[in-house]
Amino acid sequence: MRTQYDKEIKKMKKAMYSSKCDKSIIKSWIKSYEKTLKNKDKLIISYSQAKINLRKIAEGLRQLDQVLSDRKEWSPVKDNQYVNLITMLKGLENEYYHKLLIDENDANYNTRYHSMIELACKYNDFLHNRRRKDDSVMLKSEVENLLNLTDENLTDEDLSDFEVSYFLSNKKIEDLEGLSVKEKQELVSRVYRVEFIGPIKGEIIKMYETNNEEGAEAKALEFIELVTQ
Repeated sequence: MRTQYDKEIKKMKKAMYSSKCDKSIIKSWIKSYEKTLKNKDKLIISYSQAKINLRKIAEGLRQLDQVLSDRKEWSPVKDNQYVNLITMLKGLENEYYHKLLIDENDANYNTRYHSMIELACKYNDFLHNRRRKDDSVMLKSEVENLLNLTDENLTDEDLSDFEVSYFLSNKKIEDLEGLSVKEKQELVSRVYRVEFIGPIKGEIIKMYETNNEEGAEAKALEFIELVTQ
């Protein structure tokens, strides 16, 4: 498979072979690298879209919480804003699933989301038909809880495209079962560092040290960062 960094990889491979580095590690890494690169674009699309949708949900919930905070001073403008928000959130229902984020098996989040949508629709009915029950207090509580839960699942640090692709291309999804989003991302990063970065970094360092070059570790990391960007 031809890659953007063929020349750099071939040059490094030749240098490592000349320095008596472990050929089995080098060959295994190149095979894994090419597999990860081949699948990357396809795998990243679904991950990125799910992440975008979660951010949209968080922002929508934040705005909905604000609208509900001022519900005693309702107006046609707020009514329109409310309808637009619940329509948007309903449209994103089940559109945030991803194996590395919140998936379809996350009963806690999914049940809360569905419950919030149901209450929001009932409250909309109440606004236009006062004979219905006013569940706004319960709805606001559900919105607040779901917003907090969504924010918890939107971790500050994103996984790199290569981390995502490496894990999904080479590991079993079953390893993620029962983990929170934070735990999933920690696992993906750890597996990537230990299984993908670690072995080849060690061989590159060995090559530089064999040739008495300074800054072996920094140079090794620079090469890896270059070809996985």
